[in-house]
Amino acid sequence: MKTVNIHQAETHLSALLSEMEQGEDIVIARDGTPVARLVRIEQPSKRVPGSWNNEPGWENVTFDPKMFAPMTDDELKDSGWE
Repeated sequence: MKTVNIHQAETHLSALLSEMEQGEDIVIARDGTPVARLVRIEQPSKRVPGSWNNEPGWENVTFDPKMFAPMTDDELKDSGWE
């Protein structure tokens, strides 16, 4: 981890950003006391629709439309909703 003072950070910001892009963490200090840390932001990966199909265990999942059917009165009573 590289430490620079505030004046160095102001005058060499572009160079520091280039170092951060390479993975270097940079600490900015005032009179030798650390006050801030510059770190690279990791970009989130792009979402790929349907990629969950490739995960283990999903090959056995089936969709049952009855799962979303309204509950009967007896089912509601058994569940404590009525």
